[in-house]
Amino acid sequence: MEHTIELALCGTVSVPPQPFELQPDSGLYKLCLCVRRRSGNCDRLPVLVHPEQCPVGRMARGYGLSITGRLGSQWHYDGGRHLMVMAVAQHIQPVHAPPGEGRNRVALHGKLNKPPTLRRTPLGREIADFLLVVDRANADQSFIPCIAWGQQARAICRRAGEGEVQVLGRFQSREYRKQTPQGVCVRRAMEVSVCGFEV
Repeated sequence: MEHTIELALCGTVSVPPQPFELQPDSGLYKLCLCVRRRSGNCDRLPVLVHPEQCPVGRMARGYGLSITGRLGSQWHYDGGRHLMVMAVAQHIQPVHAPPGEGRNRVALHGKLNKPPTLRRTPLGREIADFLLVVDRANADQSFIPCIAWGQQARAICRRAGEGEVQVLGRFQSREYRKQTPQGVCVRRAMEVSVCGFEV
């Protein structure tokens, strides 16, 4: 059975479309969409589009887009194994640049890769992160990183072994620092911030 990955985004283009480097023969383009949060910060989200869906040549920086589609993931090897998570656009509509908070909704239905563990941040906030495995119609699977805080984190850790999980949340980007042999570098993680779930 195919599981659910529904996605709705509305924001502005921050990086115009470029040919998708991991699948150069696919005809796909990748752009970066800036979706503003209520706090005023922006999530900078990678989106795959097909030129038949929209005029990619006109999507300059600041171009407003409303996108519906799904989340997808792909393993990438460049000296290590990295999971790339991207929005895959199925319907695109130009919009006036949203003046305030953009639309950012995700619904996922899948299985946990392994039981999540509840832990605390250095500031004492409870957090649980987990990988949701979502089957697709072509027998492939998407691996979607998810993160939950506080009460949601505790509830997911208590009930994670009871079956498949429906997750509601927001597709977000998060910067973090990683120590490498070349020194400390800043990286960006793509994940779903959980605001609700059902088992």
